[in-house]
Amino acid sequence: MILEELNFRGEYKPKSPNGKPNTYKKGDVVYFKNETFVAFRSVVGKSPLRAEKNGWHCLSKTQIFFESPNVPKIAKPGDEWFDTDNGKKYKRISDLNGEHWVEI
Repeated sequence: MILEELNFRGEYKPKSPNGKPNTYKKGDVVYFKNETFVAFRSVVGKSPLRAEKNGWHCLSKTQIFFESPNVPKIAKPGDEWFDTDNGKKYKRISDLNGEHWVEI
């Protein structure tokens, strides 16, 4: 799967606001319990808990390091990014105000 084909959907949610099971398509990326998962087939209402059995593949259980001139589209707290344009390194953090990139 090519990175550009991935569709970041945010936190995994089993149901939509109207109570119907959410459908995730191949390439949809979600966060679930501090891990990042990508759907490798269509998934309806099944959590990433039992990843492979439910159609999910765990992208990372640990920190990811990005090296790019662009802010990563898919990142979770603890991930790091080296901005090749300005030569600075950042870490993704989560606090009461949300998630942010901070220079380290």
